[in-house]
Amino acid sequence: MTEKSTYRIALEARAAAAKVSFAPNIGDAKLAERVAEAEGATTTPGPPEPAPADTAAAGTPAAAEGPDGTSAATGQPLVVVVTGPRKGRWRAGRHFTAEPVTIPAEDLSEDEIAALLGDPRLSVETREID
Repeated sequence: MTEKSTYRIALEARAAAAKVSFAPNIGDAKLAERVAEAEGATTTPGPPEPAPADTAAAGTPAAAEGPDGTSAATGQPLVVVVTGPRKGRWRAGRHFTAEPVTIPAEDLSEDEIAALLGDPRLSVETREID
């Protein structure tokens, strides 16, 4: 059995606090969606969700991006890849579905980046252009 990531542990704690029941084998994205729905019905929005462990290695736009949408480390242009739920989700003036959407980092404002990162229903990854 594999160990749980810190993101998963925090997500399960939020689920317990929101009284969301779930099977142990539920995926992080589905559990985050259920928690967000339960929290949205009972509480006001809080601080943004921490990034899942698999996207943490790629970094976040705020941390990895230079002033002109390039990697602070290498100077290469950055893109933000966003995947939404199957039914779709609007955020930062764009529609995201299960099909990944690639956006040049320079095309996003700080507020748009924060909105994308703070939405638990979206998977957000930042990487250099291939």
